[in-house]
Amino acid sequence: MSGNESVTASPLSVLSERAIAAPDEIVLIAGDTRWTAGSLLHGTQRLAAALASRGVRPGDRVAIHMYNIAETAIAYLACLRLGAIAAPLNIRFKTEELAHWVGRLTPALYLGQAELYESFAGVPQGLLPDERRFSVGTTPHAVGTLPDAVGTWRELIDSAPAEQIFGPHDPDTPAVLLSTSGTTSGRGKLVVWTHRTLASLGNAAPARGYVNGSVRALATPMMHASGVIALTSTCLTPGCMLVLLPKFEPDLVLDAIEQHGCTGLGGLPFMYSALTQRQAEEPRDVSSLQLCTVVGDTCPAEIAQSFQREFGLPPLGLWGSTEEPGATIPASRVGPFSRLAAGVEARVVNDAGDSVPDGETGELWLRSASTTPGYWEGPGMIAHLPGGVFRTGDIVRMTGGDEFEYIARKKDIIVRGGSNISPIEVEDVLRTCPFVVDATVAGIPDPVLGQKVGALLVLVGDVTDEVIPVIIGTARQTLADYKVPEVVLLATELPRAASTKIDRKAVAEILAQ
Repeated sequence: MSGNESVTASPLSVLSERAIAAPDEIVLIAGDTRWTAGSLLHGTQRLAAALASRGVRPGDRVAIHMYNIAETAIAYLACLRLGAIAAPLNIRFKTEELAHWVGRLTPALYLGQAELYESFAGVPQGLLPDERRFSVGTTPHAVGTLPDAVGTWRELIDSAPAEQIFGPHDPDTPAVLLSTSGTTSGRGKLVVWTHRTLASLGNAAPARGYVNGSVRALATPMMHASGVIALTSTCLTPGCMLVLLPKFEPDLVLDAIEQHGCTGLGGLPFMYSALTQRQAEEPRDVSSLQLCTVVGDTCPAEIAQSFQREFGLPPLGLWGSTEEPGATIPASRVGPFSRLAAGVEARVVNDAGDSVPDGETGELWLRSASTTPGYWEGPGMIAHLPGGVFRTGDIVRMTGGDEFEYIARKKDIIVRGGSNISPIEVEDVLRTCPFVVDATVAGIPDPVLGQKVGALLVLVGDVTDEVIPVIIGTARQTLADYKVPEVVLLATELPRAASTKIDRKAVAEILAQ
């Protein structure tokens, strides 16, 4: 794709049309408050005007640091209205990490939440002074913990001029900056989503469950790509409603599904595991669910099967990446499968960059209207993807038509004696073995073989390492000998990155010790 396709609709333009066509239609539910398209637009306009009155201009970054609350949605939409760039900050980051990203983003203003402000308070004043910080406080106690110089959301909104008109924005200018996880070269990159990127998410929205009459429960953080996709897809879909859950807690999610008749849910494997356990312990009416997708990671077969037994439908895989948020839709079968959305150009290539036949493995390359233009390096500076193609670093195989199977991250493939081993395959087998609650696998350097297979296991109860031979013996019945772990260590929990994915780099370091 050339990237020059016309943008026929934007989240705000569709929301405006919805406000006219169905003024009483609920678009957003946050706690006990329901927002129509009109009230959401009113809040958006007021915040955009308030930001402008504080000197925020198109292209300026606005740091957003909140749980899934209504103000988070309004903050994103207000940035779109003004032409400022929304820059979400991971709610799991500590002060040093936050300071790093603030230093790179140089935001004009901070919009945060009192419950999270303790971790932000130590960010140096030289990076962002208190008078440029504003916080939502949900309780008097929380508001009372803020420094006097930090403004409240109400003070910010009340400073907005009565009327302010905002013009249209170039669809190819940055709208959102999303940080990636750390790499060997540093602390990650800032992925650019333009206004065009956001508008293009409407292409895949229907197949992802965003249709007229659908009700989406959002329990993944709006500080991450999945949350921004959910908000944008809801705004772009007439008749669709989004239920915001401040954070992931199984009972909150289950209660919301029962209370609001939620039809769709996206989550990580550990979330589906926790939901399954709570539903078994205290059943809710979840019969309204029509589509559940696994985002950000592959779902172990046992978790998918257990979830289907309790909820009546399986969680389906949905490949995604911050650099390419709209290229895929769920497959029709359970497992590490996804389908390409309409209009997506895809190639599966070998190390030389040559396309491989269907059924053979290779790296997935993608280009579409939703592909990021590149990485933000400073105001007006973007390191563009060569040819507009995103080289995903994921090993896949095309399985027929527009469907593909995810195998592993290219960098995570274990090469033992010249043979490639998928960590996911080994992990799936280990999770079916006696005593194993969870498992992850990584390659360990070996002077003879290049790498050998290591496994980090979480076991049930008070079971000790005496059962490791039983586990390995069981795995050997399914896996070829060269795939069987040769080093096995135990842990109380698996290391996870800020995105809650398994931190495979940390796993490899633990196993190599």
